[in-house]
Amino acid sequence: MCQKLVGGYRSMSFHAGGHKPRLLSKGPEVWFKRRLIAFGGGVVLALAGVFRLGHIPLMGRNYVNQPVYSTDLIAVGAFFALCALIPTSWLEGVSKRSRREK
Repeated sequence: MCQKLVGGYRSMSFHAGGHKPRLLSKGPEVWFKRRLIAFGGGVVLALAGVFRLGHIPLMGRNYVNQPVYSTDLIAVGAFFALCALIPTSWLEGVSKRSRREK
């Protein structure tokens, strides 16, 4: 049997037993990298808001001439950073609970 990895699934020419192959589990290092990127992006947004707050009036304009408030950048950046710090076990518990309720 020749098995290929296609889009995270083990691909076969047919499905033995009539069931779909299950998704290969990704290691915890992949989730850590994604969370680290989200945390870093949040910190960058918050720092950009702090920088703008000190050097530009409360409201600036972006490249399409829409208003950008420095305090909003700080709030969104803090939200991203805090969401990236939520433990995975908490999220798994919530998702299992919601599946049982259906």
